[in-house]
Amino acid sequence: MKLDKSATKELKGFITIAKNRELPFGICFGKKPDDCFFIAHKTRAPEKIGKEVKTEGGTPLFTFGLMTVEGKDFIFTLEGKMLPGFVKKAKKAFKNAGLPAKIIVKDADGGVLEEDGDEEEDVQDTGVSGDGETPEVQSPEPSSAAPAAEDPLKSELAERMATLVPQVKDLIAKKQAGADKLANALKSIGKEISGGGYEKAAGLLEKVEKAVDAMTASVPNVDELRESLKREYASFAHQLSELKDKAEKGVADKSAKLEKMFESLVDGEDMKKAASVLALAKDFVSKEFDKLTANAPSDGAPQTDEDEGIFSRIKEAIVGKPKETEQAEEDEPSVFTSILGRIETAISEGIDDVKEFLKDKGDLIKMASAYPEAALAANAAIEAFDETLGSDLEITPEVLEKAATDVATANATVKDAKKALKDANAMKKGGRRNKAVKAALKALAEAEAAHRKAVEYEKAAKGKKLLETEMVTGALAPDSNRKLSQSAALELVKGASRDPDLTTTAFDSVRDGQFPEDVAKNLGKMIDLKEGGFAANGKKSSPAASADYANKLLKMGGNVGPEYFERLDGYITSGRQFINDPTGEGSSKTFGELEQHRTMAVGKALLDENGNLALETAAANNAIGDALFNPTVLRNARPALTSNMLETIEFLKKPENATEANRILQGAEEPDNDASKSIVRRATGKGKTDDVGKNDVQDAVMATMLKSIDQGPVGSCFATAPSRRLRETDPLAAMSFYAQIAGTGKFKPPFGPEVQAVTNTQPGDDPIMRSFEYSLATSTAQRANSNNKRVVESANNAGIDTLGAAIKSKNLEEIAKLPEDQQAEKIAEENAAATVRLAKLKADAAAAFTFVYDPLDEFKTSADGRSKFGHYILVRISPEKQIKTKQEFIDAMTEIALASLGIDKDDAEAEAIKDHVKSDAFIDAVTKVFGNDEKDAYLPWSLAGGGQTGEATQTLHGATLMQQQMTAEAGKPPPDEGDRTKEVLMGLLGGMSGKAAQMITIRTVGQHGFNALPNNSSLDELKGDTPEEREQNIQDHMIEPGEKIRDTKISEERVVKMFTDLIQPQIDKETDEDIKRLLVAGFNAQKPTGGMTPAELDKAVRAALGPANDKRAEKEADEWKAKQSDPVSDDDLDKKKTELAEEKNDKSSNRLASHLVEFCAPPEFMIADSNWGSGADHTYFVIAPDPATGKPLLWTKTIPPGKLQKAGRDWVDHEWAMID
Repeated sequence: MKLDKSATKELKGFITIAKNRELPFGICFGKKPDDCFFIAHKTRAPEKIGKEVKTEGGTPLFTFGLMTVEGKDFIFTLEGKMLPGFVKKAKKAFKNAGLPAKIIVKDADGGVLEEDGDEEEDVQDTGVSGDGETPEVQSPEPSSAAPAAEDPLKSELAERMATLVPQVKDLIAKKQAGADKLANALKSIGKEISGGGYEKAAGLLEKVEKAVDAMTASVPNVDELRESLKREYASFAHQLSELKDKAEKGVADKSAKLEKMFESLVDGEDMKKAASVLALAKDFVSKEFDKLTANAPSDGAPQTDEDEGIFSRIKEAIVGKPKETEQAEEDEPSVFTSILGRIETAISEGIDDVKEFLKDKGDLIKMASAYPEAALAANAAIEAFDETLGSDLEITPEVLEKAATDVATANATVKDAKKALKDANAMKKGGRRNKAVKAALKALAEAEAAHRKAVEYEKAAKGKKLLETEMVTGALAPDSNRKLSQSAALELVKGASRDPDLTTTAFDSVRDGQFPEDVAKNLGKMIDLKEGGFAANGKKSSPAASADYANKLLKMGGNVGPEYFERLDGYITSGRQFINDPTGEGSSKTFGELEQHRTMAVGKALLDENGNLALETAAANNAIGDALFNPTVLRNARPALTSNMLETIEFLKKPENATEANRILQGAEEPDNDASKSIVRRATGKGKTDDVGKNDVQDAVMATMLKSIDQGPVGSCFATAPSRRLRETDPLAAMSFYAQIAGTGKFKPPFGPEVQAVTNTQPGDDPIMRSFEYSLATSTAQRANSNNKRVVESANNAGIDTLGAAIKSKNLEEIAKLPEDQQAEKIAEENAAATVRLAKLKADAAAAFTFVYDPLDEFKTSADGRSKFGHYILVRISPEKQIKTKQEFIDAMTEIALASLGIDKDDAEAEAIKDHVKSDAFIDAVTKVFGNDEKDAYLPWSLAGGGQTGEATQTLHGATLMQQQMTAEAGKPPPDEGDRTKEVLMGLLGGMSGKAAQMITIRTVGQHGFNALPNNSSLDELKGDTPEEREQNIQDHMIEPGEKIRDTKISEERVVKMFTDLIQPQIDKETDEDIKRLLVAGFNAQKPTGGMTPAELDKAVRAALGPANDKRAEKEADEWKAKQSDPVSDDDLDKKKTELAEEKNDKSSNRLASHLVEFCAPPEFMIADSNWGSGADHTYFVIAPDPATGKPLLWTKTIPPGKLQKAGRDWVDHEWAMID
């Protein structure tokens, strides 16, 4: 609306709203002096209102934002641009509309831009000058036809132009590409204004304003760029210096020249020239330094300007004469085994200078034995850190805490200084304002300088601490179990100098990730991306968001591998990292639901409109990139799912696989029944009544293909094992079943009956994948001679056998009335007829029931300890009814008996049947068919949840497969755990000998069904043609290495770290003061003071924690006693205390075992896939020596992060069998 008298009423309504809340508005100053257009709305976005008011006003002099009213003050907080003369024109316009007011204009941060009473300064300089070639632009002269005083639009355009002139001038001074063109444009605009071409001038000005904004945003911060160049220079400055000191004259002179040039330029303003010289110097060093060092002997230690005599003696002390070195290398993989002894000898002989050097550089020398070039860089980095820190400072937690506090304080000071500058700029123009602005600018410059210094100090402290830790007990230590390439170690050291925070994440990934080399290789690139804010298409992330994103990318890449990093550049360039939640998973309540959203987004994008694979399209690449890299996705990283996606896509790219996959997809049926529709709706996220078609089936099947089959919270391991085996070894066969289930709502395995697909899966689970698993369980039970059928028939038959008297009673009464000489014959006939009737009843009862697998029914904790849901349910076929209670079983058996015997339910004869079926005699016969002990009870209304691994494998993989024992159950008392584990391993190797399969389904009978990995490469060393060969291989490759680890001392630094890592957290979190005192006392008394063997460390940990664990056990036993309903004897209480204490000590020992096995890195032999996993990880079974005893043990290994935990001896004590 136009602001005049006609707008008064509407304006008053807006003013009322603006007094209570912020009101979005747009305003446009028109072509005539009195024209002003204003629009406000309670809910619309200000930017949209701005576009609307621009159209109404017809000029580019528009802006928008939020309006509030306080008394007579109209406060306009701008989100758009500031308009020249805003206050003067708006004041006049609102007065014309009958609402006189004081006008105040603020920026988005609340700073006052202009208000009533501000003095306007005359434009003193509207010229832009460059280096001589840039045209000069002057303010337009007033046209004689239209004097400036008579046309406010001309004045406004001149003011806008005057605002742009110094900005363009600054861009030219900073050598910004294209800035000179803007100067030419301003000259043209000046001519247009002078000539009266106001509309054209306004349009050009708007374009120049946008260009200036874009260029200003892209001009790098000189100070930040300077620091970046200095950091890069520091990474090779020591090499340039060494060339200057040691190379031939020509090379040395050029080195000195380059050094001088860079150091003089980098402290100036021309960072472009400094960067050019830096690139030249770096290239020069890369070419010349190798020549300098090519023929130089390697000391295996970092070189500094220390006395050459010291180094020659250190060299001799470390590696000896050349022949000795060669012999040492032949005897041991690393020369380092002799270093410490030789150094100690040198010191004892009185080489004080060597002793002093080693005190300072000993850790670097040790590191250099493994990573000489990285040690050299680490030495230079630490010296640079010390220079920043001002001394050779020990980096304690207190130092790091103070450094962080100093950064926070400096940051707050900068914020205060910026606010002071904003306040100064908001003052009325004049001398006081100019003085205040000048002072505020100086204060801000000082605050920013102090902030940079604090940041650099903290970075130096963090970097030094990181390197010192990693070279002693981390990834760069010579005894680290993760051996890195020389280049990887060097990249990590460089990263510590540039960005210790992100490099800390890199070191964590090197320790825990599956691809440490790729992490190190890509660390520099990740730092570059972080520093650049992951910029693309004119957008960039904040420093905090960039840091978080870089950390998550690095972690994920460390677990997924090189392809992850290879795809990253394209994704960042696309700018899709700035799209929020492209997979639609943001609202997910469970990880299962989240994974379904993620795989649906990718699966759908992998198909064209006809449902065929289209793996290389832009849509496919975008969706894959989103699933790998989008920040929303990385909030809930699922590395196992990501790896499986990439592996599946690569599999489907093979032409023969793509052809078969397309055949399956095109053969998928249109869902036409409740089961199939329900499954597809849940898979695709559609509503309960939404239409679904073939394309939805295809999308859902592709989503399921991107996942692996892992055992969920349901005790269906017996069906998971063969299902996972099929998905891993024959993905296209699994895909075919997925399509069958989704399209038809039915499941027909190769060696089992067709069944209705199970649809009542756990919330959030993939409905197709889980239906495959649970429908297999159902089909297994419905096979003609299944174990479930045999068992229920045996139980029912036992009950039916007790019915004999009841079904003969009436006839026997009639026979009793006959003459005695006729009774015997009639009784015999009756008994024979009763036998026939009982046989018919048994057959009818057998035919009357079937089974379904219910994954939602909470049953009991499974034998493998992994689940509590899921079991079989007995189902009466007609009328269809699930039998879930004792009474339902009695009713069903009564109806079946009466129908089979031809007795009407209302006949008097029926009462005897009814009474007998519900009698204890009948029920006991059924439930105690397998024994009288409670553990042997068989309850048809509460069937077991598993144990059908063999049959499920037959149903899916081959009817002729049979269960074969590999190792019998352990005897009583069981043998030593190490001996028993070796026995199990021998049975596995023997049973799987010569098998070509990738997986073989196996059982720990009565406990778990899973899959052996007979051809895992780790087992190659143990295989043999005879038991004797296999036993010898176990001795050579497992037992002897284990014994060597057991007897080898670990360095003091390592054992102290492991000891502290185990006990200190317990001290920190303990709230019971009595127990805390015991923990502290144990820690102090048992803390290692030298190297220890694993067994000695285990003993120390047990001794340190023993008293505290005894106290905990005592308190818990007393609590247990108080809860008992019957009296507890002193002996029983003592027994309980002992059990609890042993349990706690074993738990502590097991935690230490995980630390030891990670550090000692014993040989691992992966024997089986456990079925356990999720989108985050997957777990395997491995056998490896226990570092503390040297004996083989069964461990679980979860990838990622690849850590081992003791499985527990219960696993090896079971019978081990395979289905083959």
